[in-house]
Amino acid sequence: MAIAPIVLAHQMVAAQGNPQNPLEITETDPLLPPEANSRELTELERRELITALTELEQQANTFLEAGDFENTVLAWNRLLRLSRSLGTIEEVQTLGRIGDIAWNRDFSKQVNTISTRLQSIQREAVRRGVIAENPTPNNSTPDNSPTPEKLDIPLLQALGTAYQQLRSPNLAIPIYQQLLTHAQATQNINATENYLRTLGVLHMDWFDYAAAALTYQELFKFAVSIDDLANQVIYLEELVYIYDQLKDQERSIATRQELLTYYQTKLELQPKIPSLLIEIASSYSILRNPQAARDSYQKAYEVAIAARLYAAARDALQGLATLYQTYNQPDTALEIYQILVQVNQQSYDTYFSMRAYDQMGQIHLQRNNYPQALAMFTEGLKIARTLQTQELYFAAQVERSRNLLNAN
Repeated sequence: MAIAPIVLAHQMVAAQGNPQNPLEITETDPLLPPEANSRELTELERRELITALTELEQQANTFLEAGDFENTVLAWNRLLRLSRSLGTIEEVQTLGRIGDIAWNRDFSKQVNTISTRLQSIQREAVRRGVIAENPTPNNSTPDNSPTPEKLDIPLLQALGTAYQQLRSPNLAIPIYQQLLTHAQATQNINATENYLRTLGVLHMDWFDYAAAALTYQELFKFAVSIDDLANQVIYLEELVYIYDQLKDQERSIATRQELLTYYQTKLELQPKIPSLLIEIASSYSILRNPQAARDSYQKAYEVAIAARLYAAARDALQGLATLYQTYNQPDTALEIYQILVQVNQQSYDTYFSMRAYDQMGQIHLQRNNYPQALAMFTEGLKIARTLQTQELYFAAQVERSRNLLNAN
């Protein structure tokens, strides 16, 4: 079966009066038998059509790579119209595949054309009673939904994938909610988890963190129910990220504390503990609970030092010193910075020692302790010269401190 020249696509569009959606052209394509609209294709006709569609898609790719976008779209639309003769599932899969290419190449009009056709297929399936119109807010099946045995699962799966390929999470989410409801009703454990995961990703892609939180809570409960420790950790980590995006500090703390229990039981996860404690401390600081923040920073430092995780120890001390400064306890903050310098020396991290000297110098300046400020900035300048960075800044701070000292 030979592919007709691309000019045929122009003629077909013209014959239909240039419909708003080129996928709505109803004239029978020469690649199909004249009576194709009134009967199914024979197996031989299907094989020949599949071969022809492969050639047509290759032709479209050639046009695309050559920058001939008009003929690319014409070839795509002819391919998509012809794919309808192979069956609804095959058409949806082809729509999704071409839609993915169109989206990646920024063919927004073509993406809209394909999306419109997919939604038309979905509406027709609802009319035929093989998929539900929309899940209710609690993801339960609407009253007018088909029974589980009548639900067209392959079509729902194809539609969900196609909407994902078009980067349309708002259209994909209701589809996967139906699939999830069916999986739960039929007690299909693997499908339940897979659809929950897909919904979680879609909610995240749509920046709907509140819905994502509910989904990952369900995933965590599911992982607990089947004693899947590895995924329990993964889902809790996702929830931590989500609560951070929602700026829900209380849930963030609670989830991190739950994660802490898991990290403590797995040797390979224990290096994560100091950072987790620092994040908990930071949330307590935001909630203006300085005692809880201090305790968490202190614990993070102790764990990090014991494990020789000097970067985490440094971060814990920096957070602790900042906390004491925030609550107007400069003497304690200075003591912490002195310890911080020692930790940096243990890890040979002179850059952060330089920063610590700067922070101590600034505290002394605020307290009019000019000799001490001069000493701190002088130490900082020595390191700056060694590292060949911020030399002018520290030289200026030394000069400023010396002038203030002389003036007083």
